[in-house]
Amino acid sequence: MGLQLHYGTGLASMKTPAAVTADTYGTIIDLQDYTGEGLIMLNSGAGTADSGVTPSLATTLYSCATTGGTYAVVSTSVAFTAVTTAASAQKVPVDLNACSRYAKLLCDVTGSGASFTVSAQFLGNERGY
Repeated sequence: MGLQLHYGTGLASMKTPAAVTADTYGTIIDLQDYTGEGLIMLNSGAGTADSGVTPSLATTLYSCATTGGTYAVVSTSVAFTAVTTAASAQKVPVDLNACSRYAKLLCDVTGSGASFTVSAQFLGNERGY
């Protein structure tokens, strides 16, 4: 899958830059205005934790037909590599046809005293261009 961006490329924040110390959902975005493929970019600082503990950050894409409904994991190859003690910048393509209308990320943090600074953005081709 190769995302080809054009004039009508939209950008949406899925997670504003902030320290994450527990399981945290990002911002809900509406995918209705996008078509085809999208791209999620995840940026994380190196994780820190209590002495002798290796922190871990696993990030997963969820989607749902309504904003207040029950979100489910998008199972089609939207997989970020877990982040531990090294900073990470990742990009993952998303087949929007495999997603419901609304999407959000779950940042799952493990490790005693674990903390990561995380941000995420979505890029997609807007409908009508």
